[in-house]
Amino acid sequence: MKTGETCYCDLCVETAATLCKPWVRLDGGAYTENQIKQREQYKTSSRSSPSKTRDTRIYFLEFCKASLIRDKKISENITTPNLVAFCRQEDHLMPLAYRYLRSVAKAIEWYNTPEEGEGTSQHWHLFVAHAQNLWLVLEKEMQSLPRAACSEIEYNQKVLGIANEFHFRDEHLAETHPDGYETHGHEMLKPSEVVSGLGLRDLRQDTPKEDQLGGPKAQHPEQG
Repeated sequence: MKTGETCYCDLCVETAATLCKPWVRLDGGAYTENQIKQREQYKTSSRSSPSKTRDTRIYFLEFCKASLIRDKKISENITTPNLVAFCRQEDHLMPLAYRYLRSVAKAIEWYNTPEEGEGTSQHWHLFVAHAQNLWLVLEKEMQSLPRAACSEIEYNQKVLGIANEFHFRDEHLAETHPDGYETHGHEMLKPSEVVSGLGLRDLRQDTPKEDQLGGPKAQHPEQG
């Protein structure tokens, strides 16, 4: 189901252009060997942690920069402070977050194909870990806004909707979709269609407050 190179729907093109190799840093430079290794480990981790939350902020901003440049919403030579200011705006932050999560889900779908007879529970756990780490980033950014752009309950509903869209909680994928299943930009499920009783809190790893993501100027370990 790795169709990223041949499918030209908006979601697949966006994901291939923003989350697939070669990765580009915020300063426009290429990833070092260590940064590549670190990001590859991040992609396959199903745990939430302070270090992964710090990495999430960088990867989210890299996605935003690439996506917004593609849409001609920002210039290619935008500075990182200006990029952060743009993404942090109330009417930009959550749409960018959900756009990022759908591309993350698409990438998980491409590169973590279940074995025959398996469901997608691993997809679900990977996706939840990404969503948890991103929420910590969003919470920090929303502190600078006059009011929160989104509540945690609303966020969890959206995350569950995306997970349902990609069938990440279908434990019998081989039975329900014998020929495999892949999403190509279908509309997100409405909150009312989300299965209740499966929130993210039960999977969340508690993070000590003193270890959570720092302020807006937190840097990638090797980006200086």
